Amino acid sequence: MIDFKTQIDFMRAVMAPDVIYDTVAGVRALVQNWQRVTATHPDIDISLVRLEQRSDDSVVTTVKVLTTISEDTMRYAFPHLVDGNTFSLIAQKLLGCQLEIEGVLQMTLDASEGRVVSLQSRANKMMEMLRILGSLEEVASVFDSAYIDPEWRALVH
Repeated sequence: MIDFKTQIDFMRAVMAPDVIYDTVAGVRALVQNWQRVTATHPDIDISLVRLEQRSDDSVVTTVKVLTTISEDTMRYAFPHLVDGNTFSLIAQKLLGCQLEIEGVLQMTLDASEGRVVSLQSRANKMMEMLRILGSLEEVASVFDSAYIDPEWRALVH
């Protein structure tokens, strides 16, 4: 596994110091956000599907994300569905389920600096959650007090 300092050094080489990624800004915040994602999804597998250069300063990547909803996912992303070691009925339905999501990441580049200045992601998990849970009411209750939004972005609590 690559250590935090190595990750930061690499990101500083390719990202602007004040890079914006959805709800966070700065290289350190970006790396910390990805550390949270991998902590809650230790089996996450992201595969490149397509890479398109839209303009001189914009690249769009389409990826396929595979991950399994684990106890850690429930505790960190949906803590309102867990009480100590007791998982709600909805949480029990989700535990162990594999999600397959198509995501899109748009990177905006500063051509003069040769660095990424912004990243915007979209990866709607609503259909996958609906497939597993079977009703919009249950999907809504999962995200009602969640620490992530339906596009899997961290929310401030």
